[in-house]
Amino acid sequence: MSQTKQLLDDLNKKVESLFSKLKNVEEESVLKTQEIDSLKTALKNKNESYDRLQVKLDQIGSVQPEAPKEDLKFKIDEMVKEIDRCISLLKV
Repeated sequence: MSQTKQLLDDLNKKVESLFSKLKNVEEESVLKTQEIDSLKTALKNKNESYDRLQVKLDQIGSVQPEAPKEDLKFKIDEMVKEIDRCISLLKV
């Protein structure tokens, strides 16, 4: 009988240990679930920010200068020539 009682006590201790470990795992699972939820929220916020920035970038990219660079160079050259003519008239 003593041996049976010993086995029952050992079994009871092991069951209690298992229940304790189960409780710890369940608590850890709840914490991990909360962490996952907060990370999902953070990821959603980052994706929304990224989308807004992407829209702004697309808007900036779609805005083109009024005149191409070659037209601007030509206009600048013409202005420089006009200024040179004015300076030469002043010297005379």
